[in-house]
Amino acid sequence: MPCALFYFSKSCKVVLYQYNCILYRNKKVPVPFLEIWVGQFCNLKCKNCCHLIPYLEQKVYDMELLIEDCRKVFQWCEIEFFSIVGGEPFSHPHLDKLINFVAECPDIKKGKIVTNGTIFPNEDILNALKRLEGKLEIRIDGYPGIGIGVAEKFAEIMHANSIPYHFSRFNPNKPSSWKQLTPDHAAPLEKNHSKELFAKCNIRDCNTLADGELTLCPRGIGSECIFHIRKNRYEHVNVRGLNEAISAKAKIATGLDKTMYKNYCIYCLSLSEENDRYVKPGEQINSCSGLTG
Repeated sequence: MPCALFYFSKSCKVVLYQYNCILYRNKKVPVPFLEIWVGQFCNLKCKNCCHLIPYLEQKVYDMELLIEDCRKVFQWCEIEFFSIVGGEPFSHPHLDKLINFVAECPDIKKGKIVTNGTIFPNEDILNALKRLEGKLEIRIDGYPGIGIGVAEKFAEIMHANSIPYHFSRFNPNKPSSWKQLTPDHAAPLEKNHSKELFAKCNIRDCNTLADGELTLCPRGIGSECIFHIRKNRYEHVNVRGLNEAISAKAKIATGLDKTMYKNYCIYCLSLSEENDRYVKPGEQINSCSGLTG
């Protein structure tokens, strides 16, 4: 049986992996939510970016490899909701290829594309969005003082082309979902405190696929280069290295198990009611700002 919450020794993860080999021998792994990054590039540098994108190497991913990653994951997992993000997804010149894959994939029933609305889609991407026929909704995040007028024009383009969208306007004077997630001076938390926060964190269901790496939380993607947390194979699944079905499903189920505390969580204040550090949404990094400013 799966190990108790927070018990995260290597031996426990081995037991969980072995259990999952049996559990998913003849069925797919249920994944309520899958978020796929198309890259680590964003034209904005939001200080409290949940994904830590401004602090990572700025790049877009190979789209052909990304699509193949998606094919593998859908082969072994039952995905309920599919989300495309970046960085900024519309910064990827070949985003249309991924959108066309979504349009043709019978396993994808609903989802969204999350954008800051400051980069307009080119003709190929716009045509691909039309072919979706509402399969994915465009979520436009309009941040105060950061090209809000451009984001409104982006929304007008969506409306003019009958593409479903939702415009989220963030009020800088009211608490929102934007919170400071990284501890002061990027210092590690006390482990027991970190475990308590993990138990109540709202982004434990934000399973993330980025450049062949699958993990429970988007903040785990940059954990090695930012916080120098050595990645282990039980928390970070190398999708491109998976081939045999039973083993692949067991590794995915173990890596995405949300009852298993993740080592990189020691550098996160969590997105929960326990964290009362509300911050201004979309506040940009200045030349003197560090990770927590």
